[in-house]
Amino acid sequence: EDGCRTLVFKARGQAVSKAVAVSEVIKRRVVGLHQIIKVDGGVVKHTYELRENPTEETRVVQEKFITGLQVCLSLEELDKTAPGYQEPLTEDQVTDAKDFTAQPPKPKKKRAAKKPSGG
Repeated sequence: EDGCRTLVFKARGQAVSKAVAVSEVIKRRVVGLHQIIKVDGGVVKHTYELRENPTEETRVVQEKFITGLQVCLSLEELDKTAPGYQEPLTEDQVTDAKDFTAQPPKPKKKRAAKKPSGG
């Protein structure tokens, strides 16, 4: 109500799936959220030197391409022509956060101990 009107999640690598999951949960709890997703990436270089005789020849450079993601959720209308734009969900697709009650986790079933096989 009086809080922020825009949230931006940024993630790289293995955190991308978590950012998507969190943004989807929020989108399904708050009515009227516009969304824009931007995908980017970059090269990360790691340089290692061998402990013995550190010279140019003993230096190892490893390059990795890491995917990044930015998810913007806003109560304000966003640019509908932007790539990655998604309209707000309809009211029947959203469960209001005030009505949401978290369910406690189900207890794990205990396994019966195996009987030793004797001969």
